Amino acid sequence: MKKGTIILLNGVSSAGKSTLTKAIQRKLDTPYYHICCDDFMNMTPKHILTRDFDNQLLITQGIMHETILLFSEKGHNVIVDDVVLDLPDKNDWLYEYSVILQNSNVLFVKVNCGLDELRRREIKRGDRSIGQSEWQLGNMDNSVIYDLEVDTSINSTEVCADQIISKLNDNSTWGALKLFKEKTEKFRLQKI
Repeated sequence: MKKGTIILLNGVSSAGKSTLTKAIQRKLDTPYYHICCDDFMNMTPKHILTRDFDNQLLITQGIMHETILLFSEKGHNVIVDDVVLDLPDKNDWLYEYSVILQNSNVLFVKVNCGLDELRRREIKRGDRSIGQSEWQLGNMDNSVIYDLEVDTSINSTEVCADQIISKLNDNSTWGALKLFKEKTEKFRLQKI
């Protein structure tokens, strides 16, 4: 069975990943299922999440990564909407992605958005802590290389979606997640 394609969108809260996902889904003739980190966090009862946030976050992220792989292994395409940060106690998330999805077709996309626009969107949404996007922006790993970067504060959602679809149609230029895995493993071996 042919594996499904994975579009992995990484960006801070309010960068427009969910809106972008809907635009991509509308424009494509083949189905792409939306897998979102927020949905997995929302599966945890609030009182448990409040009491044990870090542990529950690790659990739900692991389950989400396995779910993405399952969809792909079953031949289904997915768009993943995630916030992968560079935090000391959670810095293996991206590496975990690279290991779990190492034999998958992954288009790795960074969704950028300017700070002023992030602040405006946060206030307008009303369902996020004010300052959450800015904090996440300060904790993104800017050394990571992506297959493509789009900016929702410079271009419309439709233009960003078209950029991703154009890259999707040229899979000969993908490989950023595999390259990240190779570099990480080489670095880890050098430290031993």
